[in-house]
Amino acid sequence: MARKLTPFEQETVISFTKGDGIAHVFTYERSWVTALNKLGAKGAPNGFGGFSYDVPKAWIRKPLSPRKERAK
Repeated sequence: MARKLTPFEQETVISFTKGDGIAHVFTYERSWVTALNKLGAKGAPNGFGGFSYDVPKAWIRKPLSPRKERAK
């Protein structure tokens, strides 16, 4: 019998190396699952509601720096 995971256990992990063009994405987040599926990625379920994907590294966007407030 599978137990339900708490929100703190439902993580998203993105990992890749500099020399490889593939990124590994493991996520419970529905928005990530939906976005990756729309791009054509095939996810492998883990049995607890999470999915694992291997996708091109170009699909993963780097975080943006916070916007600076303009002086008035």
